Amino acid sequence: MAANAPTTQILSDQNGLVTVKVTGFYNATTTSNNKIIQANTLAGANTSRACIISLVDIEYDITIPNGFLSVQYQGSAANADAVILGGDCANKMKYYIPNPFAGGANNVVGFGDINLLVSNAASEGCYTLLMTFTKEGDAGGGFANSFTQGAGFVSG
Repeated sequence: MAANAPTTQILSDQNGLVTVKVTGFYNATTTSNNKIIQANTLAGANTSRACIISLVDIEYDITIPNGFLSVQYQGSAANADAVILGGDCANKMKYYIPNPFAGGANNVVGFGDINLLVSNAASEGCYTLLMTFTKEGDAGGGFANSFTQGAGFVSG
C-alpha cells in the first residue's frame, strides 16, 4: 500500500452488488481526490455507457482527527457526497443512498464512478472502508442486466 493514496480491492462483484475495501494511510498532511471505483469496469457493465452504482452499506474505521473523507458520486461539474466521515471513529451504516446522477443526459462514460475526497489527513492518519454498492438498472443504464433499484439490499 502506497502512502498518501487510497488502495481499492474488489471483494465481490456479482448479482447486482459490488463490495469493495478501501484503505489508506498518510505520512504527510494530504488533501486529495481519487477515483476509487470505475463503474464501467464492473461485471455486467457496458464499457461505452455510464454504469450507475449507489451506496447501500458502509463499515468504517477512521483516524483523521483534524480532517475528513467523503465518498462521492462523480458528476460532470461537481461531485455529490454520499457520506462524509471524519475524526477518530468506527461504525457502520445500512442505508440506500441513491446516486443523484442516474439517468437522462448523465448516461455517459464517467458518470457512476466513485471518488474519495480526503481533506487534511495528517501524518499517521489512516482509514479502512468496507462498502457495498448496488448496480442500478434504470432505463438506459449501462449494465447488461436490468437490476432492480436497490437489488440485493435488505434494510436492517
